[in-house]
Amino acid sequence: MNKLNLSPSYKKTSLTRTILMALLVIGVGFAVYAYNFVIILKSEVPGLVYGETTSSGGNYTWHTLKYYYTFNSVTYFDEVDYMGENELHVSDSLTIRVLKPYPQKHTIQTIYRTPKNPESYNAEAFFETQYHMHINKLSDYSASAKDTLITPNENKLIYPVNAADKLIQATIASIDAIRFNRGSLIDFFILKNTPDTVYLHPVYFYLDQYSVDAHPSLAIHKHLKQLIANKHIHLSILDKNNAKHERILKPLYN
Repeated sequence: MNKLNLSPSYKKTSLTRTILMALLVIGVGFAVYAYNFVIILKSEVPGLVYGETTSSGGNYTWHTLKYYYTFNSVTYFDEVDYMGENELHVSDSLTIRVLKPYPQKHTIQTIYRTPKNPESYNAEAFFETQYHMHINKLSDYSASAKDTLITPNENKLIYPVNAADKLIQATIASIDAIRFNRGSLIDFFILKNTPDTVYLHPVYFYLDQYSVDAHPSLAIHKHLKQLIANKHIHLSILDKNNAKHERILKPLYN
């Protein structure tokens, strides 16, 4: 049997063809992965830098910029801690790329800044603080006959046993429509209602310059008002350790 002798040029051409085919297969595979990861698994959504907190200790001053973004009708709240300078300013609009299966995972893609001076943010300006002499414990804000449930987003809600199912479901949808990427300071929510008013109280573990933040409450209020349009919404935040102080939200819409 005769042995077939291949010329060196043929061998080189064949090897080159094999390498090119392998590179083509790798390229197609990478393109499919990139398409699925960037187009299918990721999405670009709007965001806003809405507030800043400044703290000092010793010779150091550090800042916390607060921002939020919305994906699939849920508002996510996050923040950036820094010392010195930061590229973000209060009132900056943002384009944020989120990972669809886990929207808390995100990156800031684009910053849009208007030429006007950055707006200051004072959370206290959104609240009216009242001191109640007659209230001694948090249960004074709830109905006498009440029950407790855990929402799909693992929020604890205390509600009246005679509350309409529509109201309960609207409240669940509203408090689950916000997420805190760095962990929530809200321990539980208290719901109470009268024929013309819905009372909703987020109860915080503690209240200070970091936790007294109006935008989560504004987002809850807006969502609940859309679902229960025929009632006045009274939303106020409470301190778990001091029931006498009630910070009542002054909503932008009612």
